Amino acid sequence: MKLSGFVYLLIIIFFGGCASSNAFTKFHISSNEQYAFSNFQLSDISYKQRSIGTIEAIYLNNIFPKRYNHDEYFYVIVYLRSNQALKYTLNGHNPLQVTKLAKHNHFSNLLPIIDNWHKYYLVKFKHIANENLVFRAKQANFLSYPLRYLKTLR
Repeated sequence: MKLSGFVYLLIIIFFGGCASSNAFTKFHISSNEQYAFSNFQLSDISYKQRSIGTIEAIYLNNIFPKRYNHDEYFYVIVYLRSNQALKYTLNGHNPLQVTKLAKHNHFSNLLPIIDNWHKYYLVKFKHIANENLVFRAKQANFLSYPLRYLKTLR
């Protein structure tokens, strides 16, 4: 029993320690994509355990601080079973602007969800001094979970 355990340990050390690369070296992810994944949040839009869709949001100010530094910007991808619009809030405030984007847009490389079922938006809010942000989406009684973001400096 002790000998077989020792043999397994030697095999693991030999094959694991001698490899010049691993699975992670095969991924080529830009720093913007890395920041996008760390600023990405996902939620169902639901009411009483009944879901009508999903929302994915990326806080863009942390990814592109030189471009998005005066107001608060989110790249939002929405899937809804109906064609009704969502209402967005950030820390309880309504957006200044909601711009519908094409499915192939400037932010498509950050989150590669490109299909005919989702809708894509750039949502702009007034600057919020608080470093803790809570983004929500709502349609009638249906509400997303709070998507929480922390402002960071790059």
